[in-house]
Amino acid sequence: MRARKIQINLATIEFDTQHARDIMDHTIKRAKCFTDDQHKDSRHQRNECPVCYYYGTRIGGSVITEVECALCGEPMVFGNTCTDKLCDVCARTNKLCKHCGGDIDVKHRRKRTIKSKTGKRG
Repeated sequence: MRARKIQINLATIEFDTQHARDIMDHTIKRAKCFTDDQHKDSRHQRNECPVCYYYGTRIGGSVITEVECALCGEPMVFGNTCTDKLCDVCARTNKLCKHCGGDIDVKHRRKRTIKSKTGKRG
């Protein structure tokens, strides 16, 4: 395949520059959200780490998807294929992000024990 030659002129340069500037500004704004964590209480209520809460880009296929909680095995149903790893109860009990399964405050842990809502330790 051979792609067609791309045109460069003042209009395309201005468009591409603005696009790059928008990406840069958005990245800086997002980084500020991570460091400031102004919605920490709301984020904790939703059982999400800063990345899953503030980053907000989740893409999933359009099909109802059933998946089991990674800890207790309880079935969870989602409107697309972008599913959570944990149910709300297991996430809250272990202070984990329900979506990605990481620590809710992105802290390194020394203890490896985790509990499911059935009381089993992992």
